Amino acid sequence: MRILAGGLAWLCCAVIATAVPADASDLVVGTAAMQTADGKDAGSATVTAVPNGLLVSGDFKNLPAGELAFLIHETGQCTPDFEAAGEHLNPEGHEHGFFNPEGYHAGDLPNITVASDGTATAEMFNTEIDADDASDLFDDDGAALIVHTIADTYEGDADFGDRVACGASKPTGQ
Repeated sequence: MRILAGGLAWLCCAVIATAVPADASDLVVGTAAMQTADGKDAGSATVTAVPNGLLVSGDFKNLPAGELAFLIHETGQCTPDFEAAGEHLNPEGHEHGFFNPEGYHAGDLPNITVASDGTATAEMFNTEIDADDASDLFDDDGAALIVHTIADTYEGDADFGDRVACGASKPTGQ
């Protein structure tokens, strides 16, 4: 298991299972159909709010190869340039970056690694948002999952490059 600063972790199935409540019907689940800036299908992502955090998983395609930043943005809008998604989800007003001693954005996630064929899979756990805080994701304007062209350094303000893929997270069933 790889642990990142601030309690964010890549988790194996056994650890994830311990975070799921006995009654799985209480989970808050959202899905995002990802698309590239030119309208191509970029895969999908799922967010599941559980009592102790947020499980984010994705199956991506049609992305540029390499290590890319993957972040939750404050508004669930994916216009052609994805700027309508706004800034990183940051309800507490923290600075960016896992290594920032002042804390980090609730929407900060680990980078994803995209293979040479443009595909990637990801599964990560975010302890900054849980089932009680899911309203930040599923409010009237939603939230967006964004893939950027440059990897996050996890330090302060960073250049993430262009927004290469976006998916508006909507509660399952909507």
